[in-house]
Amino acid sequence: MDGAPVFLDSTERTNFIEEGNHPMKTLNLKVLTLTLSLLAPALSAFAHDHNPAALTQVIENVKRARAEGKQPVVMFDLDDTLINTRERTLRIIQDFVKQQQLSSEEAQKLANLQVNDIRFLMSDTLKDQGIQNPALAKALGDAFLSKFFTNEFCANDQQNPGAALYAREVVRAGGKVVYLTGRDAPRMHDGTLENLRKQGFPVSSPEALLMMKPDKSTDDLQFKKDTFAQVAAMGEMEGVFENEPANINAMADAFPAATAIFLDTIHSPTDIVPEARVSFVSDFFHGAADGSDEAPVQEDAAAAN
Repeated sequence: MDGAPVFLDSTERTNFIEEGNHPMKTLNLKVLTLTLSLLAPALSAFAHDHNPAALTQVIENVKRARAEGKQPVVMFDLDDTLINTRERTLRIIQDFVKQQQLSSEEAQKLANLQVNDIRFLMSDTLKDQGIQNPALAKALGDAFLSKFFTNEFCANDQQNPGAALYAREVVRAGGKVVYLTGRDAPRMHDGTLENLRKQGFPVSSPEALLMMKPDKSTDDLQFKKDTFAQVAAMGEMEGVFENEPANINAMADAFPAATAIFLDTIHSPTDIVPEARVSFVSDFFHGAADGSDEAPVQEDAAAAN
């Protein structure tokens, strides 16, 4: 069935679950904006206090639900929630500089870029560097689109600080981790799973489940909304995590009893703001438990391979 969600984990890598109807869109918001984009800086788009205590609350709620004999579930987005896509974009720019014939000044400016220099819109990234070259902007955009949504480049992504440790903490507390991503399986499944394993994220069934779009043209937000019923059937939702304002609001509405957490990293241009009940964090560190399982990190990653 076209548009059906793809449920993928380390044991069922090509299991297509044909439930629900998902309207096919022309091009989803994230792909549309990234057509012109190279992802954005770590400057907050919102004037909002961060609340790392919300991370602790999710863990405590998972433990409580488990003690009550329930199956707690925590749902995470990937890009710019658990994973830092600005670093992937920077690798694409560096690769572009090596392959193109650029003026020495333009090449030097691009070569000197750091992760925090990357803006969501390509025009802003280049403008910040004083580069005004339409031909360069188009060539760079074409290079971005040809590489960003690929197994090769996402396989080497870096996590946002503390993300894998926190996901393991959820599992140790008795929770099931669901990775609900706007990435599509045909182009990015293998690289995504490889990267999650390398970074030390839980990937083994039944403790973790990766849910990907079956087609790149499916709208990200609609896909996620249409999977909420399947996720809800897995257990009691205790926490939802997103970096896109519209997405976190949809999650908060679908799972009102869950703790909703907005990753204040980067997001597509929008006038939408997270709802008042949503907590903000910039990373996954939340207190004394952080780093408590440093020894098992290697063990968990090795077990996933």
